[in-house]
Amino acid sequence: MRAAKRWLLLCAVLFVNLPAAAQVSQQRLVDMMLDCAMHSDGGIWQPKTLLKDGLLRFTYLHETRNLKPGPYDYKDERRYLYVAFWNPSKADAEFLDFSVDKSGTRDWLTISNSGEISVSRGKLNFEFFQGGEWMREHYLIRVRKLRAAPVQVVAGREIKQTGVLCDSFANPHPEWDPNWQPPRPRK
Repeated sequence: MRAAKRWLLLCAVLFVNLPAAAQVSQQRLVDMMLDCAMHSDGGIWQPKTLLKDGLLRFTYLHETRNLKPGPYDYKDERRYLYVAFWNPSKADAEFLDFSVDKSGTRDWLTISNSGEISVSRGKLNFEFFQGGEWMREHYLIRVRKLRAAPVQVVAGREIKQTGVLCDSFANPHPEWDPNWQPPRPRK
């Protein structure tokens, strides 16, 4: 009987702590994204929405490997983070698409695409930097979810340095990819 109670208590403790561990990794991902957006060398991206009040208002959507991908989902092993940085009225936002990877033991975020979101008279408008109709549908699904999500607010001065590697399509660092080989000189 005592052994059964101990086993039950152990299971309860483990079960209660699992969501906390997931929240820590989710918060770490958000901290890394904010670090990339605000502190990156070379100014990968600076939010226009960081207004005079010094606050960033954002929503995000984290997607891991989808076991049953739909027609507008990527079919790969990467994780993705979609972020919208909103103005105070949540009528306009800047959109960033991050891919999440590792380089050795370090976390690596790449801004794969960017765009502008606007809402006027209840109609959602979305313009993005690169891609075709498939990409537009892929992003619209995520933008609708970002629009519906509750806004998180953080003061720009409170954003932490996380040590994450950050790059973008405009400022790539292929040398961080463990599979990258430098070009061979021509003979």
